[in-house]
Amino acid sequence: MSALLLLSCSESKRLHPVEPVPAIERYTGVFFTVLKKWQREHPGVSGPVLLIISARFGLLTSDTRIPYYEQRMNPARCATLATKVQSELQKRLMVKQYKRIFVNVGLDYRRVLDGFNGLSGATWATGPIGVRAGQLKAWLNEEVD
Repeated sequence: MSALLLLSCSESKRLHPVEPVPAIERYTGVFFTVLKKWQREHPGVSGPVLLIISARFGLLTSDTRIPYYEQRMNPARCATLATKVQSELQKRLMVKQYKRIFVNVGLDYRRVLDGFNGLSGATWATGPIGVRAGQLKAWLNEEVD
C-alpha cells in the first residue's frame, strides 16, 4: 500500500556531523523518534514515503542531505515558503497516488499549507505532542495490519 507521511522538521537535531547528512538522520524530535523506532521494529516493511517541511529548506525527502542548522518557523518564513512547498507537494501528489496520507505538522507549519487543496482525505494529527505521537504510531501500525 502506498502511503505518504508529511512531518514538519524538528528543533532537536543531531549536532554532528555538521556536514550534510540525510534529513531522516539529522532530525531527532519526538515524531522522528517514533518513526525510526517503528522502522527498526518492522524491518521487512517499506513504510510510508516521508516528506518533511523544513523551516530552512522547504520540502525535503527523507534522504535529502542537509547540514546542521538553526531556523525556526515564523509567519514571515511561512509566507516565503508556502508557494514553493505547495507547488513541490502538488507535483509529487500528481506523480504518485497515495492511498493513505498522514499530516503531522505544528501550528506554524500548518500555515505553510493554508489554502492547499491537495491533502483532502488526509488524516491530520491533532492535540498535544504526546497525543500526536500516539496517532502517528497508530497510523504507522496500519501499514502492517
